Amino acid sequence: MKLELRLLKVAAAPWKTRWLVLLAMLVSTGLFAQKTITGTVTDETGEPLIGASVLVQGTNVGTVTDLDGSFTIEANEGDVLVISYTGYEPVQLTVGSETVLTVALAEGVTIGEVVVTGYSTQSRRNITGAVTSLDASEIEELPVSNVSQALQGRAAGVTVTQSGAPGTGVSVRIRGYGTIGSNEPLYIVDGIPLSWNGATLDINPNDIESIQILKDASSASIYGARAANGVIIITTKKGSVTGESKLNFNAYYGFQQPTNLPEMLSPQELADVLWEAQKNAGLSPSHPQYGDGPTPVLPNYIIPTGASSADESAYDYLTNPITRANKEGTDWLDEIFDTNPIQSYNLSATGGNENAQYALSAGYFRQDGVVIHTNYERFSLRANSLFRIKDRVRVGENLSVAYSELVGIAGGIMGTGNAISMAFRMPSIIPVYDVGGNFAGTRATGFNNPDNPVAMQVRNKDNKSRGLRILAGGYLEIDILEGLTAKTAFNVNLATTFENKNFSIPNIEAAEPIANATLNQRVDNSLNWTWYNTLQYRTTFADAHNLSVLVGTEAIEDEFTWMSSGRSIFFSNAVAFRQLTAGEGGFVNDGSKAEWSLFSIFGKADYDYKGRYLASVTARRDGSSRFGPDNRYGNFYAFSLGWRISDESFLQDVGFINDLKIRGGWGQTGNQEIGDYTQFSTYSGNINTSAYDINGTNSSVQSGFDLAQFGNPEVKWETTTSVNVGFDARLFNNRLDVVFDWFDRKTTDMLLQVDPPTLAGVANAAFFNVGEMENKGFETALAYYSPRNQDFTYSIGVNFSAYDNEVVALNDSLQVIEGGTFRSFRATRTQQGHPLASYFGYIIDGIFQTQAEVDAHAASPGAAPGRFKIRDVNGDGTIDAQDRTFIGSPHPDFTYGASINLGYKGFDLSIFLQGVQGNELFNANKYFQDFVQTFQNSQKAKTILQSWGYPGVDNANAKLPQINQNAPDIELAPSTFYLEDGSYLRVKNVTLGYTLDENALANIGLQNLRLYLQATNLLTITDYSGIDPEVGLATYYDGGADVGGIGVDRGQYPVVKTFTFGLSATF
Repeated sequence: MKLELRLLKVAAAPWKTRWLVLLAMLVSTGLFAQKTITGTVTDETGEPLIGASVLVQGTNVGTVTDLDGSFTIEANEGDVLVISYTGYEPVQLTVGSETVLTVALAEGVTIGEVVVTGYSTQSRRNITGAVTSLDASEIEELPVSNVSQALQGRAAGVTVTQSGAPGTGVSVRIRGYGTIGSNEPLYIVDGIPLSWNGATLDINPNDIESIQILKDASSASIYGARAANGVIIITTKKGSVTGESKLNFNAYYGFQQPTNLPEMLSPQELADVLWEAQKNAGLSPSHPQYGDGPTPVLPNYIIPTGASSADESAYDYLTNPITRANKEGTDWLDEIFDTNPIQSYNLSATGGNENAQYALSAGYFRQDGVVIHTNYERFSLRANSLFRIKDRVRVGENLSVAYSELVGIAGGIMGTGNAISMAFRMPSIIPVYDVGGNFAGTRATGFNNPDNPVAMQVRNKDNKSRGLRILAGGYLEIDILEGLTAKTAFNVNLATTFENKNFSIPNIEAAEPIANATLNQRVDNSLNWTWYNTLQYRTTFADAHNLSVLVGTEAIEDEFTWMSSGRSIFFSNAVAFRQLTAGEGGFVNDGSKAEWSLFSIFGKADYDYKGRYLASVTARRDGSSRFGPDNRYGNFYAFSLGWRISDESFLQDVGFINDLKIRGGWGQTGNQEIGDYTQFSTYSGNINTSAYDINGTNSSVQSGFDLAQFGNPEVKWETTTSVNVGFDARLFNNRLDVVFDWFDRKTTDMLLQVDPPTLAGVANAAFFNVGEMENKGFETALAYYSPRNQDFTYSIGVNFSAYDNEVVALNDSLQVIEGGTFRSFRATRTQQGHPLASYFGYIIDGIFQTQAEVDAHAASPGAAPGRFKIRDVNGDGTIDAQDRTFIGSPHPDFTYGASINLGYKGFDLSIFLQGVQGNELFNANKYFQDFVQTFQNSQKAKTILQSWGYPGVDNANAKLPQINQNAPDIELAPSTFYLEDGSYLRVKNVTLGYTLDENALANIGLQNLRLYLQATNLLTITDYSGIDPEVGLATYYDGGADVGGIGVDRGQYPVVKTFTFGLSATF
């Protein structure tokens, strides 16, 4: 693989050489002199606007107005100055012979007028692609650990699904699912690429200035092979040029609560259900704890088994355990869920002048999860600076350092073996502790095998993952000639999880105890560097034609190493002894290293005629070490056009239209997420799969060399072709903004690991190009703003998006892809002509009420009154696997968000709603909670009391089939029984704030002070019976791509309700 990496570096060298030669030639011609521009920015009444932005378009050269609305900036003739202020119409002025400017801004509603669109900036007014912007005010007060969480519901076409677990990633999908493999968007933070949203955990939300989401290919194709799933560009705060230094302090503290926990059976109810199950199976009811009488009798003790009394003085945890029965019932969900705090504190300093600017910050964040003994803690530092040298040279740097500690939930975020799932299954008659104060559990006879969830969490509380991430970048910009700027930037992303321990303590109270303590420890190190060079030329000619041309190169190299070790049998379980050297047995060591590299050439040209006719063209060529020699390079092109129709004469007299722009584009992007060596068949030593007693000792073996991965040198780029048509409108005296986009996104040569034939051997599967997928949809956003400069102000915003997903084609060798695994079943199927990961199973048409119904129906295993009536889909008179069919879809009909913002003098109130409509969820928890035959004798939900034939139940309206210990297994298989409407409307955020009067603050040295109360996830309206309807992927929290598990609820960590009090102060 080293050879492949070096070949790419050699291929890159001539382009770098050409770049340096070109730079030298241009510099040798001399530097063009700039001029100093001064001016004043006011509103329409002549009042100065303080802090208005003045930016040289396409550069990082900018300033803000002072207390008098005045500014000074260096610019060349022909440069375009973009002057903007939040809530006002931006103005663009071409620098001519004038050196003194007076600018009056009209009221408007544009936020983020100048946006980062890839290696440069562009006026939002002239963007012809699909780009959504968010600014700092929308996210900095939200109580989130991951900035990606703040995107939920705030950007049309962006779907965010999250967990309430502290310190976890989220699922972000831009315009639906585009492929069977990785659907993660590319993240760019101050020019530094992050390939997984979990990395944004290390970004302090208070450091963010703005977020741009590039949704279509015409805007994202500048990033080529990494942009198929969209691009999210995060820009952090920079210094100011006013000469004034500011100190800002932001903090909030609050608490979190779990919501909608299901109600489980009491001890007597569970015993009665077990009796009913045996009676209906034709058995004489009996149980080691409840006896064998006509009705179950709860014992006083469960250890000794079913005892009415016990000598508690003889208790010994190891040899003579004694556990009292909790006849009132242990609420296991209440035991592991609790109200816990969340807090954040941030201190920042900004300042500078025209020659140097700086922004420094330090932050602390801690979230204690609602599941006991789960938490996430982060310490962060940031330093951004910019220096101007002789007006033509600019040098800057961005540095971020984050240290974090994470204690997760025992058993994983979502899974049938985690503490939440165990709380569902643990019988309530078992107490948390036995009579000696030690943990009680299912070693008490007759309660199946769940673990004590409280014990799981207590024993897991010292299993910490400690990590450090450093994002560092530096850049140099030179104005070579009038309108010609060269830039070089080098960025480093260094991440290490230097301690990730998992110490398992023997749980002798369990039915299936761990015999010995074990320690597994892992270290991960990742180093990614990026070097890009650009040359940008901007000019205006004939006072009407504006042209910007950008060309550049980019080189990326990534290296990842990991090491793990395991030990067992420890002298003590104390934290101090949880070291590898303390383990006496179970010696296991492992580790590996992986590398990849990418070299790219790209270019972009933007043109407009008087801002009326707009055009943009992008081209990029990527070479990736992940592909074989014949398919190593990929070309990605895009173009877009825009027409500001409101500037045409035939619309000049239409008074309610202030601005109307029609735009459309076409483009291609790529996906290279296939692992680092998929082109090669690789081999490794593995004593478990390739070992032999070659010396004939009968006591030891020698490790061999065995196939580790099947290779495919013919695998090629996955390509997404996107068409986007839309319009941007500003209406009714700039009060109403309307944005609409229609898109068609088609992915060809989808990449997927395909299992080889069994006879080929055991190894990781190779990647193949397997088919096509298409997403079609639309999205719209509307915002209405009241007039400014009055005591009462308000704004209303709504966004709405919908998409249709279809697998257009799969290769002949891969007709069906199954996923959504729970127990031995697969809940979803991906197949040509259907949406990705559609639910697949039996259709339940109710419950047989009479024997006559049974006789008239197709022959079905175990069919009888009280059993599920399963539809004979193929009409052959027999119910079997051939009657399974597509039964639902996890993809929503539409998603939406709505915001209301009110202000009166110093008071402000904001309400934000977010929702999903029309998707179905597969509630796999019903497998454990609603069927007595699954994990017999374990805990069940109250819904089982609504089973057919249960005393007091109206059989015609029964929700579940008859309770029967020997019920047919076909009733447990995936079916419409598990499907529920996943639609919900959530009051996502409510904030009430008060900003103190500036005159009063001046006396105590404060410029600004705002206090606020906030509620997050205050109310959820849904028909879903699970803990929370926000169900995503089984593994997305850890960066996985289990797209087959979309919407399958296996026992997730729920989203929580949060109440916080915060303040923001500026000195």
